[in-house]
Amino acid sequence: MGAVYWITVLTTPKWYPTYILGTIFITLALVWTPTALALGRSRGFMSRRIVAAAAAVIVLLAVVLGRDQQVQYAEQHYKKVTLFLGEGGPQKAYTFAQKLQHKRIGIVGSSEIIFGQYGFFGNPPTNEVEYIGVPGPHGAYRLVTSCSQFMERINAGNYDYVIMSRETVDSKESEQGEFWYPIYDWVRRDPALKLVIAEPTIVPQPDYVFKVEGQLSPKYCPTKEQEEKFEEEVEVEEEAAELEAREAEQEEAAEAEGEEAVE
Repeated sequence: MGAVYWITVLTTPKWYPTYILGTIFITLALVWTPTALALGRSRGFMSRRIVAAAAAVIVLLAVVLGRDQQVQYAEQHYKKVTLFLGEGGPQKAYTFAQKLQHKRIGIVGSSEIIFGQYGFFGNPPTNEVEYIGVPGPHGAYRLVTSCSQFMERINAGNYDYVIMSRETVDSKESEQGEFWYPIYDWVRRDPALKLVIAEPTIVPQPDYVFKVEGQLSPKYCPTKEQEEKFEEEVEVEEEAAELEAREAEQEEAAEAEGEEAVE
């Protein structure tokens, strides 16, 4: 059993070192101790009274420590955003939203915004978080597909803040490329939105937090030339990022080969 524990828990990369003592204690209390009690009872080493007393202590510890963990989670969840997001994702946006209370927050963008949206509810979670989309028939809820439509949906949402990634999907060349829309470029010129958080270097793509200070107007939508220029800038940036990633992989491979040669 110890070997199984070592293989499945201690060697798992996702377990942070600060959690190891806790996992050892929980495993001891919930797996090893009951097994030892059952084995001791079956072989006549322990009386029913000893087994019952030990079981009562385990249950009491589970209730007390479980309640403590429940309170700790409620007070501290998502405070250290890197534990949840790793090195990427909307880290500053998370930290900012955690401090907001009783605000309406509209979110829109790629998976980094969608799948981690719980962090935007605040701590305690009193914010209203809503994905900005277009209602359709039979319960459909679709992406906005134009600048004017996007602005109309922001106005209709009566949001205090809007949190978004730069585009709706991470790459125009990906399998989801047909759903690529430059949402940040659509609204960045409108004075009704005040930029409060910008993470231009975060991966997989930049993200932004805007404070909504009034009604957005389509007159601030980019011209066709401005949209084309923005798309060109994004393509150049993506090509540079891909080149940098390939170079990093080559360097890691070279280092690995050098270490193997030394051994």
